[in-house]
Amino acid sequence: MVAISHLTYTEIIVALKDVLILAPPGKLFKPSTMSGSKFRDIRSSSAWVLYELNQISEEECYAMLCDQQFPELTPKAIRIAVAESLKSVHINYTLLNALQNIKAQSEGENFQNGTKSRLRVIGVANISLPEWTALRSRRHWKIFWDLFDTIITSWMVGARMPDLAFFDHAETALQLDPSTAIFIALESELVLVARAEGMKGLHFEHTKETVRQLLNTFGEPVQRGNDFLKDNARKMMSVTDAGVVTYDNFSQLLIADLTGQEDFSSFALRRDAFHAWTFFMPDMEGPLEWHPQDVGTTVLALLTLNFNEGLVEGVMSAIQSEPTVDGIAGAQVQCSKLYGSHPPIADPVTCVNVLRLFYRYGRGSEVHKTFEYVMAIFWNRAYIDGTPLFPHPEMFLYFLTRFIVESPDKYELYRLIPNMEKRLQEFIGWPKDALGLALKALSLEMLKIDSRVYTADIKKKQCEDGGWEADTFCTYGKDRVRLGNRGVATAFAVKAL
Repeated sequence: MVAISHLTYTEIIVALKDVLILAPPGKLFKPSTMSGSKFRDIRSSSAWVLYELNQISEEECYAMLCDQQFPELTPKAIRIAVAESLKSVHINYTLLNALQNIKAQSEGENFQNGTKSRLRVIGVANISLPEWTALRSRRHWKIFWDLFDTIITSWMVGARMPDLAFFDHAETALQLDPSTAIFIALESELVLVARAEGMKGLHFEHTKETVRQLLNTFGEPVQRGNDFLKDNARKMMSVTDAGVVTYDNFSQLLIADLTGQEDFSSFALRRDAFHAWTFFMPDMEGPLEWHPQDVGTTVLALLTLNFNEGLVEGVMSAIQSEPTVDGIAGAQVQCSKLYGSHPPIADPVTCVNVLRLFYRYGRGSEVHKTFEYVMAIFWNRAYIDGTPLFPHPEMFLYFLTRFIVESPDKYELYRLIPNMEKRLQEFIGWPKDALGLALKALSLEMLKIDSRVYTADIKKKQCEDGGWEADTFCTYGKDRVRLGNRGVATAFAVKAL
């Protein structure tokens, strides 16, 4: 069941037809007495509108249809088609269960808080009295009817949606404040009018997406995200863009770093003289030479986990002893199978983390060339399309911001702060994925800058199970295979919220 944070909305208004009561798709429903297209024409005719308004009887409606628009049909043929249509409909149990859970949880939350407000679920429908009577007579639908506090139909009101008269009647009869109501319907014109009335409109296209939107509206996102991380602890492996599961240490270290919970992750350390870490877990398929020491993974491990200071100092000395040809610390270890035959590179994100490590242990002066390289990357916006190993430009800015706040007494970093805010606000509307949004939000929060414009979008992207999608967080190999990880994306999102 979803955890309710607070009851911002006190009514959910659901159009019954095509949302909670589903019929076969129009082209698939074929009455025995006429074509499916002709039946759809009947239900959109002017006579049918009067019928749903309860202004004419069933017999008058069928006679009017045969006399004025469909002379080739008989009232009996229409009656049979309508009966077959009613017989074909079924309940959308997935959405029904979601609404039941949200309603039950909201009532429990209000009871604990001592509040009197409660969530009402209201059904609305354009439907004739005879059809309504036929549906209400279904005793096996009791669980369905029990969901609703009340139902308003066109035949009761004498007005149809999307007419304003229908909405005005509902608001008056229910003493409804539109700003506290959510309206769900398939037809976009109904959603438009509901929004014009001041309601939050949800356009129903797919059940799964609607459930996700409801959970994200009523649920407590941080608790749901943390529950996802706990429920999937040690199982959150990375996946390539081709869908291949990959066992890497780097993603597991990111999860541990963001959550502060090592038991959420699954590590595999390759022990050697310098306690260096590999990007891939050593027990992954493939020969040992496929698992070279990886500076980026090793540095992240030393920054995240607890190690003996002497061990850390030794690893730092080893990193410093193998720079690039330009003297930059953080070079990617050579492995022709993974990275080709070109000289080792120093990814800017790895370089920033090298700086964080060396400055943490008072050895910043030993990596001055690396510092100058990172500053050049920042000032010249070289990160704008991402870095060789990290497609998100925000990843570079995020770790650089961490370096800034971890080294407050360094003037060269302090003067970056006003410029960092501008860089983070560039390209409004980008990124689109939750990981990039979380990286931006976290960077802004570290600089004490309002990040709500980004956190609001992060919440909207939360999945039904409480996690976030496996957005790409890094690449590896000479082919730059893209890796995504739901645990990484969720940990970043929860941290940002």
